[in-house]
Amino acid sequence: VNGTISYTSGSVNNGSENANTIGFFSPNAVEIDKKNHRLFISDSGNNRILVYNLTDANELLKYKADSVLGQANFTASGQATTSTGLAAPEQLAYDSVNNRLFVADFGNRRVLVYDVAVITDGEPAVNVLGQMDFTTATTATSVSKFKGPRGLAYDSANGRLFVSDAEGNHRV
Repeated sequence: VNGTISYTSGSVNNGSENANTIGFFSPNAVEIDKKNHRLFISDSGNNRILVYNLTDANELLKYKADSVLGQANFTASGQATTSTGLAAPEQLAYDSVNNRLFVADFGNRRVLVYDVAVITDGEPAVNVLGQMDFTTATTATSVSKFKGPRGLAYDSANGRLFVSDAEGNHRV
Protein backbone atom coordinates (compact mmCIF):
# COMPACT_ATOMS: atom_id res chain seq x y z
CA VAL A 1 0.00 0.00 0.00
CA ASN A 2 2.43 2.74 1.08
CA GLY A 3 3.39 3.62 -2.50
CA THR A 4 4.70 0.13 -3.22
CA ILE A 5 3.25 -1.59 -6.26
CA SER A 6 1.83 -5.05 -5.63
CA TYR A 7 1.76 -7.51 -8.53
CA THR A 8 0.20 -10.33 -6.51
CA SER A 9 -2.91 -8.61 -5.19
CA GLY A 10 -6.13 -7.96 -7.03
CA SER A 11 -7.14 -5.16 -4.68
CA VAL A 12 -8.76 -1.99 -5.96
CA ASN A 13 -6.36 0.99 -6.16
CA ASN A 14 -3.38 -1.26 -5.34
CA GLY A 15 -4.78 -1.87 -1.85
CA SER A 16 -5.39 1.79 -1.05
CA GLU A 17 -8.73 3.18 0.09
CA ASN A 18 -8.41 6.09 -2.36
CA ALA A 19 -7.47 6.58 -5.99
CA ASN A 20 -3.74 7.20 -6.48
CA THR A 21 -0.92 7.19 -9.04
CA ILE A 22 -0.19 3.45 -8.91
CA GLY A 23 -3.57 1.72 -8.66
CA PHE A 24 -6.67 1.10 -10.75
CA PHE A 25 -10.34 0.48 -10.13
CA SER A 26 -11.62 -1.40 -13.17
CA PRO A 27 -9.27 -0.39 -16.01
CA ASN A 28 -11.07 -0.79 -19.34
CA ALA A 29 -8.89 0.36 -22.20
CA VAL A 30 -5.32 1.13 -23.20
CA GLU A 31 -4.22 3.41 -26.04
CA ILE A 32 -0.68 4.32 -27.04
CA ASP A 33 0.65 7.52 -28.58
CA LYS A 34 3.79 6.30 -30.35
CA LYS A 35 4.64 9.76 -31.68
CA ASN A 36 4.72 11.59 -28.34
CA HIS A 37 5.53 8.45 -26.32
CA ARG A 38 2.55 8.29 -23.98
CA LEU A 39 0.26 5.57 -22.71
CA PHE A 40 -3.41 6.31 -21.88
CA ILE A 41 -5.38 3.97 -19.59
CA SER A 42 -9.10 4.27 -18.94
CA ASP A 43 -9.68 3.73 -15.21
CA SER A 44 -13.47 3.37 -15.22
CA GLY A 45 -14.10 2.83 -11.51
CA ASN A 46 -12.13 5.96 -10.62
CA ASN A 47 -13.78 7.97 -13.43
CA ARG A 48 -10.49 9.02 -14.97
CA ILE A 49 -7.85 8.50 -17.65
CA LEU A 50 -4.29 7.96 -16.44
CA VAL A 51 -1.43 9.14 -18.65
CA TYR A 52 2.06 7.64 -18.51
CA ASN A 53 5.12 9.08 -20.21
CA LEU A 54 7.13 6.51 -22.17
CA THR A 55 10.71 6.27 -23.38
CA ASP A 56 11.60 6.88 -27.03
CA ALA A 57 11.21 3.10 -27.45
CA ASN A 58 7.67 3.38 -26.02
CA GLU A 59 8.48 1.59 -22.77
CA LEU A 60 7.32 2.70 -19.32
CA LEU A 61 9.66 5.10 -17.54
CA LYS A 62 8.06 4.37 -14.18
CA TYR A 63 4.95 2.69 -12.84
CA LYS A 64 3.34 5.88 -11.51
CA ALA A 65 1.03 7.93 -13.71
CA ASP A 66 2.30 11.32 -14.86
CA SER A 67 -1.04 13.02 -15.59
CA VAL A 68 -4.75 12.50 -15.07
CA LEU A 69 -7.80 13.46 -17.15
CA GLY A 70 -11.33 13.44 -15.75
CA GLN A 71 -10.22 14.37 -12.23
CA ALA A 72 -8.50 17.44 -10.75
CA ASN A 73 -5.83 15.24 -9.11
CA PHE A 74 -4.79 11.62 -8.60
CA THR A 75 -6.76 11.06 -5.37
CA ALA A 76 -10.15 12.31 -6.60
CA SER A 77 -12.51 9.73 -8.11
CA GLY A 78 -16.04 11.16 -8.22
CA GLN A 79 -18.30 11.21 -11.27
CA ALA A 80 -19.06 14.53 -12.95
CA THR A 81 -20.99 15.75 -15.98
CA THR A 82 -18.74 18.69 -16.90
CA SER A 83 -16.00 19.44 -19.42
CA THR A 84 -13.43 18.28 -16.85
CA GLY A 85 -15.30 15.26 -15.43
CA LEU A 86 -16.05 11.69 -16.45
CA ALA A 87 -18.49 8.96 -15.41
CA ALA A 88 -17.32 5.39 -16.05
CA PRO A 89 -15.09 6.00 -19.09
CA GLU A 90 -14.62 2.94 -21.25
CA GLN A 91 -12.79 2.72 -24.58
CA LEU A 92 -10.24 5.17 -25.95
CA ALA A 93 -9.11 6.13 -29.44
CA TYR A 94 -6.14 8.31 -30.33
CA ASP A 95 -5.76 10.62 -33.35
CA SER A 96 -1.99 10.94 -33.86
CA VAL A 97 -2.35 13.54 -36.64
CA ASN A 98 -4.25 16.08 -34.51
CA ASN A 99 -3.15 14.99 -31.00
CA ARG A 100 -6.71 14.20 -29.93
CA LEU A 101 -7.84 11.58 -27.45
CA PHE A 102 -11.43 10.33 -27.77
CA VAL A 103 -13.01 8.92 -24.61
CA ALA A 104 -16.25 6.89 -24.54
CA ASP A 105 -17.75 8.43 -21.39
CA PHE A 106 -20.30 5.67 -20.86
CA GLY A 107 -21.95 7.00 -17.69
CA ASN A 108 -22.55 10.41 -19.25
CA ARG A 109 -23.74 8.93 -22.58
CA ARG A 110 -21.20 10.88 -24.60
CA VAL A 111 -17.80 10.88 -26.23
CA LEU A 112 -15.34 13.51 -25.04
CA VAL A 113 -12.55 14.86 -27.22
CA TYR A 114 -9.34 16.04 -25.53
CA ASP A 115 -6.56 18.05 -27.14
CA VAL A 116 -3.55 16.22 -25.75
CA ALA A 117 -0.77 18.15 -27.50
CA VAL A 118 0.11 19.26 -23.95
CA ILE A 119 -1.57 17.60 -20.98
CA THR A 120 -2.37 19.19 -17.63
CA ASP A 121 -4.11 17.40 -14.77
CA GLY A 122 -7.87 17.83 -14.96
CA GLU A 123 -7.82 19.73 -18.25
CA PRO A 124 -11.20 20.24 -19.92
CA ALA A 125 -12.30 18.40 -23.02
CA VAL A 126 -12.43 20.55 -26.15
CA ASN A 127 -15.52 18.92 -27.66
CA VAL A 128 -18.42 16.66 -26.76
CA LEU A 129 -20.23 14.22 -29.05
CA GLY A 130 -23.66 12.79 -28.25
CA GLN A 131 -24.81 15.64 -26.01
CA MET A 132 -25.73 19.26 -26.70
CA ASP A 133 -23.27 20.55 -24.07
CA PHE A 134 -20.87 19.36 -21.38
CA THR A 135 -23.48 19.37 -18.58
CA THR A 136 -26.21 17.23 -20.17
CA ALA A 137 -26.34 13.43 -19.96
CA THR A 138 -29.65 12.38 -21.53
CA THR A 139 -30.25 9.34 -23.71
CA ALA A 140 -31.98 9.03 -27.06
CA THR A 141 -32.03 7.08 -30.28
CA SER A 142 -31.24 9.82 -32.76
CA VAL A 143 -28.45 10.98 -35.07
CA SER A 144 -27.02 13.23 -32.35
CA LYS A 145 -27.47 11.17 -29.15
CA PHE A 146 -26.16 7.98 -27.55
CA LYS A 147 -27.60 5.63 -24.98
CA GLY A 148 -24.36 3.94 -24.00
CA PRO A 149 -21.18 4.52 -26.01
CA ARG A 150 -18.65 1.79 -25.27
CA GLY A 151 -16.23 1.06 -28.10
CA LEU A 152 -14.22 3.50 -30.22
CA ALA A 153 -12.03 3.22 -33.31
CA TYR A 154 -10.40 6.11 -35.15
CA ASP A 155 -9.66 5.93 -38.88
CA SER A 156 -6.76 8.37 -39.30
CA ALA A 157 -6.60 7.97 -43.09
CA ASN A 158 -10.14 9.33 -43.51
CA GLY A 159 -10.57 11.28 -40.26
CA ARG A 160 -13.53 9.19 -39.05
CA LEU A 161 -14.46 8.11 -35.55
CA PHE A 162 -16.53 4.95 -35.12
CA VAL A 163 -18.58 4.60 -31.91
CA SER A 164 -20.40 1.49 -30.75
CA ASP A 165 -23.59 2.62 -29.02
CA ALA A 166 -24.20 -0.70 -27.34
CA GLU A 167 -26.47 0.07 -24.38
CA GLY A 168 -29.99 -0.09 -25.81
CA ASN A 169 -29.32 1.34 -29.27
CA HIS A 170 -27.46 -1.66 -30.71
CA ARG A 171 -25.64 0.31 -33.41
CA VAL A 172 -22.31 1.70 -34.58
